[in-house]
Amino acid sequence: MKEEKSIVDTKQKFKHPIAIEGIQFSGPIPPPAILQEYNNINPGCADRIIKYAEDEAEHRRKVEILTLKTETLEIRLGQIFGFLIGITTILSGTYAAINGSQIAGSLIGTGGVIGLVTAFITGRSSKR
Repeated sequence: MKEEKSIVDTKQKFKHPIAIEGIQFSGPIPPPAILQEYNNINPGCADRIIKYAEDEAEHRRKVEILTLKTETLEIRLGQIFGFLIGITTILSGTYAAINGSQIAGSLIGTGGVIGLVTAFITGRSSKR
């Protein structure tokens, strides 16, 4: 029985309250208190952190603008080439019909019109 008591006493000797503190922040720049601590460790470090955040934000804006311009150009080129293909098929169908192949000409022309309408409808519905 005496051994059990000594084990319990030993366990109680090593009990120490432990506190864990966590700090969380959102965004590229830490709160002022943390920036001050960085400055205490390495003078000028807070300025470098802020400069880094500013440079990163500027880079992100440039990339977003470039992406938007590229997407706009891609859409515009798709419209232009789609229109050219449609006009080419309609003109090819008309040429074939005028030169004695009315069935082939009507099939080519109709295929071009159906392709244009399908591309237009599909393109509009996929954006919604």
